[in-house]
Amino acid sequence: MSLQLHVKNMTNNISLVIHCSNNITVSDLKQLIYDQNEYLLPCLFRLIYKSRELSNNEQFLNDIGLQNDDALYFVMKLNPDKEILLYLKDKFNLDINWSNELQFDQWRCMYVLDNRVTDLTLFNLGLTGEIPAEIGKLRNLQKLDLFNNQLTGEIPTEIGKLSNLQQLWLSNNQLTGEIPTEIGKLSNLQKLDLSNNQLTGDIHPEIGKLINLQVLWLDNNQLTGEISTEIEKLTNLQALYLSNNQLRGDIPTEIGKLSNLQELWLDNNQLRGDIHPEIGKLINLQGLWLYNNQLTGKIPTEIGKLTNLQRLYLYDNNLSKNIPEEVKKLKCIIKN
Repeated sequence: MSLQLHVKNMTNNISLVIHCSNNITVSDLKQLIYDQNEYLLPCLFRLIYKSRELSNNEQFLNDIGLQNDDALYFVMKLNPDKEILLYLKDKFNLDINWSNELQFDQWRCMYVLDNRVTDLTLFNLGLTGEIPAEIGKLRNLQKLDLFNNQLTGEIPTEIGKLSNLQQLWLSNNQLTGEIPTEIGKLSNLQKLDLSNNQLTGDIHPEIGKLINLQVLWLDNNQLTGEISTEIEKLTNLQALYLSNNQLRGDIPTEIGKLSNLQELWLDNNQLRGDIHPEIGKLINLQGLWLYNNQLTGKIPTEIGKLTNLQRLYLYDNNLSKNIPEEVKKLKCIIKN
């Protein structure tokens, strides 16, 4: 039997009309409510029907006795961050001390400030499945570390809602799909590590919006396309790791504007063209890895201006074997 249900909060200023079958579960009904209102995450509210809570999420609506045009009320839970972590514990089957029987600040693998989670560290725990979109509701999160698990699927676009995030560690998993453009909304991000996954597609121009980024790891994926010229906006960048992808095209001259760069790894791609003289503007550069590409032309004399350079790896390209005298004078390891 089809039902039309009216779902309201206690003050009646939010009212939803839900059309559904009577042979779905309470959990299914909560999902339908969430589909209409993204703020009503199923784990964050209780449903009340005739003054009693529908606490069994697996109970079917026809067993509860719901009738057409009946009214239900939702009540938000008091600590949304705690409820989201309990949801994650259940989803990932985590063997961890997260429990309502303990004070929130006694829970392991996280840090809490004023009852809001600011640091969630779940690395090397054998997590499987997809990264839940619900993580995007932890709005005070400054650090999210899911390094070295067995996570699959795509990076959820909801990550882009973590506006306070400073560190995002998703490396050493089995993530697929493209890097979501929503990551460009994380303007406070300082460290972004998506390396050692199976990510595909381009490095989108939105990466240039991460103006506070200091280190970017995208190496050991299957990324394609050209290196976006928007990278010039990452003026705080100290290290850029793009090795072992399938990037093509020229090395953009705009990289020369990254004056704080100390490490530049572009090896094992399909980059073509010359090494532009703008590379000589990277005065703080200590390591330059360009080997195993399809670069051509002469080694620019401007590299000789990189007096902090310690390693210069240019082999397995189609570059001239003649190393300019200015470059030879550098006190660094040169492999051409």
